[in-house]
Amino acid sequence: MQSLCDYGVNVEERTVSSRVFADPNVFAHEQAAIFTKSWLYVGHRSQFDRAGAFIQAFAGTIPLVVSLDNNGRFHAMANVCSHRGSRICQVEYGHAEKFVCPYHNWVYNNVGDLVSVPRCPSSFDKSKWHLYRASRVETYRDLIFATFSPETVGLEEYLGDMRWYLDLVLNSSSAGTEVSAGTHRSILHCNWKIPAEQFASDSWHLQAVHASMAKLGMKNQDPRSEDSFHVWTSQGHGLICAASRSDFPNTFSEHLDQLLSQGQISPVQRRLLKGYIILTIFPNLSIVFSTGLCSIRVWHPRRPDRTELWSWALYNKDAPDKVKAGIRRQVTQMFSPTGMLEQDDLEVWARLAANLSNMPGNFRLCYTYAPEEHCSPNPFPGKTASLQSDEPAFAFYVRWAEMMAEG
Repeated sequence: MQSLCDYGVNVEERTVSSRVFADPNVFAHEQAAIFTKSWLYVGHRSQFDRAGAFIQAFAGTIPLVVSLDNNGRFHAMANVCSHRGSRICQVEYGHAEKFVCPYHNWVYNNVGDLVSVPRCPSSFDKSKWHLYRASRVETYRDLIFATFSPETVGLEEYLGDMRWYLDLVLNSSSAGTEVSAGTHRSILHCNWKIPAEQFASDSWHLQAVHASMAKLGMKNQDPRSEDSFHVWTSQGHGLICAASRSDFPNTFSEHLDQLLSQGQISPVQRRLLKGYIILTIFPNLSIVFSTGLCSIRVWHPRRPDRTELWSWALYNKDAPDKVKAGIRRQVTQMFSPTGMLEQDDLEVWARLAANLSNMPGNFRLCYTYAPEEHCSPNPFPGKTASLQSDEPAFAFYVRWAEMMAEG
């Protein structure tokens, strides 16, 4: 197995090469080494109302159709005909028992089996030409994940300690969650790892990039609180938990208080849900949560310097309609193509990508800030550090380089 340095990550010096973000060969290799061997988010259970429902998604650069069969099982298969490579499905979502390739009319059922070929001779074995399919599709708290590697560990083991934090957001109601209809889409002029890293580990940028929020009186973080910390895991996942200075009464906080009184969330959960929870499940799923706002975000790689962001508002399925409407409004105002925070981020990420693409391969980025600065022990899972530490961000690249070397 090659060393991590071969892929631009120097563990001893705690640096990351600019080519990690700009080299086309690195980008091509990570599609097999990272995206076919990880558990990837491909949809939410609420997007499938009955058997035969399907949506389009991506696994890295592979276009997918994700479907629900008559037995309640999800399937993820390449939206690419096995004959000549045409797209078999032309619409974003819907219901179908079969998909007909528009090029030569090869017909597949909604689990990816080839069932019909025009003028098919009896000697042709259709069973050999099913669609390219994920090895496994599993769910966690209504989130649907797929992996194309039979050797990847089970989903719960893959999520590891991050399950506890996912449950803060996804398991505060016994009814489960749902996502908003439709998809926000943005084109980002940067490598997919730049936003994935930020949502896993970078609360530092808030004071600079989003300074306008403070000027508007909308900054409410307390970085010195015992409930403000970074989390990272050996699987490459990372999280920012930032406590609020105050809990402003609103419809959503009243909803959380009701869940607490009903025993659906614990006092510790209620305390953390007063603040901000921002996380990345390695490699490219992020969730951002704050009082009255929650968004699922997937960073789909397109080219070394181009990423497509898909995002949805997320809320409890049994939340009052006014709570759901409030979350959708907040997500649109803050984290949509025209959102206040998203526009700030898009501008910075594009500048980072342009700079890194123009630097030589021996240019190194520093990830040494406060490497030994850990929080005092707390009862929360995972490894922790202060909100100013580079250690969680560097852990993301260590895991990335490990998988690149294994691949």
